[in-house]
Amino acid sequence: MAWEEYKGYYISASAREYGGVCTSVGIVRKPSRFGSLIEVKRIEGGSFENKKEAEQHGLELCKEWIDKQGGRA
Repeated sequence: MAWEEYKGYYISASAREYGGVCTSVGIVRKPSRFGSLIEVKRIEGGSFENKKEAEQHGLELCKEWIDKQGGRA
């Protein structure tokens, strides 16, 4: 699983594997005022031949979603 901070959000991505094909999943979290992280968006992406490509795509989906929301958490 890949984690990254982006514009005040914490994003992660993973890959689900079904029959040799990996599907990307991205999760966007933002910090709460009490210090915990709150999940604000889960994004399902496309299919890829390997886990690394699927995870990278999941991170890109998260960044695109954040940018469309206006940027900062």
